[in-house]
Amino acid sequence: KAFQRENIPLDKNSLLIGSNNSGKTTVLEALDLFFNHVLNQNFVIDSKKDIVIELNMNDQRYRKVFSPPLYQINYQKCIGDLFDIHHIKFLYIPKQINNQKLLNDILTINMSKKISTEEQARIYKVSDYIDGTLGNSNYKLFNVSSKYEMYINKEIEFSKDDYTKMISNITYQYLIIGIDNFEENFNIDSLNTFTKFSYQTIFTTQSETVVKNYDYYVSALYKGNKIDDFDTIKKRVHEKKDKTYLLVEGKYDVNWF
Repeated sequence: KAFQRENIPLDKNSLLIGSNNSGKTTVLEALDLFFNHVLNQNFVIDSKKDIVIELNMNDQRYRKVFSPPLYQINYQKCIGDLFDIHHIKFLYIPKQINNQKLLNDILTINMSKKISTEEQARIYKVSDYIDGTLGNSNYKLFNVSSKYEMYINKEIEFSKDDYTKMISNITYQYLIIGIDNFEENFNIDSLNTFTKFSYQTIFTTQSETVVKNYDYYVSALYKGNKIDDFDTIKKRVHEKKDKTYLLVEGKYDVNWF
């Protein structure tokens, strides 16, 4: 979608701001692809190129590569021991929420557990078929996951308070929450609730109120359009008059204000 090649720093809790089509949603969708292998192929810029997503976590590199035409994962091009981070779960909540899917995603996350030594041994038996050597574990585990689904046979609606309670009650320790357009489905006063228990949070917004009430790292995604970028900068400036803001030229030829 928005990026050909980009490095985006994220803190433990991050708020992404920017004008339309600056890439806020794309960041969350890229993480959804990395962790959950969910891809909308209509958003691929060049259908002849690999999609490469790399995370740097705790000074370790983890890269996943999805190759055309089917965009299945290309194990030979991946980097890092990805089994080391298989316990980290990513919950993506888009602007338009499918309530049935959200409930089943929460169910799956709450049921996640670390696999036992006995389970690993049974998994490694499959590698016997590859080289004929019994009892070996020469082929590293890449990922282990289970999917749980409830059959929900009716339409359900939730309020903003309901969504907050649902997310706050997730019990899984290693959860990254990605919420697109936070103000659409959540109350402002719940903004910092999720940061207290989650492994990491990444929110996007276009609301000046959300920016002013957020206590953590705010990252602006720039487009190079001086009007849109200036509007983005304004959303970071609080009403207090005792602050000085300086925009420093960096990797981009961004506008000076």
